[in-house]
Amino acid sequence: MLSAMDGHVLTRVLYEPDRDESGAVTVPGTAVVDEVRRRLAAPVVPSAPVETVVGDVGASISGVGDRCVRVSVTDLDGLREAAWEAGLGLVDEQRGVVEVFGDEDPRITRRRSACDGEAASRSGLSSLLAQARQDELAGNPDGRDDVYRGFVVLTDQDRSTAELSCSARAAYRGARELFQVEVRDGVRHVMAMVDGDEAEELLRRWMDGDVTLLSDPRWRPIDG
Repeated sequence: MLSAMDGHVLTRVLYEPDRDESGAVTVPGTAVVDEVRRRLAAPVVPSAPVETVVGDVGASISGVGDRCVRVSVTDLDGLREAAWEAGLGLVDEQRGVVEVFGDEDPRITRRRSACDGEAASRSGLSSLLAQARQDELAGNPDGRDDVYRGFVVLTDQDRSTAELSCSARAAYRGARELFQVEVRDGVRHVMAMVDGDEAEELLRRWMDGDVTLLSDPRWRPIDG
């Protein structure tokens, strides 16, 4: 988890995500940064959840927009935790990175080539897959099948044990320009080679606990 050095001020944008009638975040992870920048330049629309978090963490405000604020803090961990608990999003404008999407699932942890251990986000799946593709192309430019540099692994902590894993994995295979998606559910282990949109769909269905997922005809069994 990111931490601020003592006395070092960090700037982030705290925002209230758009949601549909079911409460699902509607803006995909890869579009969040541009959306937040647009909202910062839009007329001010107050957000009670955003204002509450700003007050709770004692952040300094340097910009206000449509249900979002640019804030400065010395305790980044505290801001991230407050945003996560309130279902808000958090963006690092300078790096163009979404640090909190607002729909993280505490049951499911994510691990990728650069970091691990954090709660996974449904709306952030597109961003995770895009980063996996970028990591693979940079770390394995020759597209070797025995090298994995760009991947994401989701694990259901409630259903996994020391002996049996309940997890989903997507690794970008540069030579084929496809994602190799695998699902482990106890002793079952299946794989599908799919494009980015299909990979996001399969991972989302796995996160949602779709009981029809393993019956999808795109899967083929993996031995062992």
